[in-house]
Amino acid sequence: MMESEMTDHLGYPKSARSHSENCRNGSKTKNVRSKYGEFEVDVPQDRNGTFEPQIVKNRQKDISGIDDKIISMYAKGLTTRQISGHMEQYAKNMMLRKYEQYLVDINNQGSEEAV
Repeated sequence: MMESEMTDHLGYPKSARSHSENCRNGSKTKNVRSKYGEFEVDVPQDRNGTFEPQIVKNRQKDISGIDDKIISMYAKGLTTRQISGHMEQYAKNMMLRKYEQYLVDINNQGSEEAV
């Protein structure tokens, strides 16, 4: 899931080459808690340190809401591949909303300066 967020952030897939100054820079392990226990998650990192994951945010330790959604989908009969696809789409939708808000903010700033 977070790899797809990183792809959206950098603008190119993991195996592709890029001439951008910012690129993938490995990952770090993060311990998170849910009502089902504690486990580790690999969080990808970029060279400039500007990547902010949306599914499991920076400094977020409790992910109880996410695991309930995943278990609900599993209980409805979805395969792990389908669940992964849904979560990737969720991450992309969150990134799209963030970008749309950014464009609205830029447009509003331009309108204020013109007045």
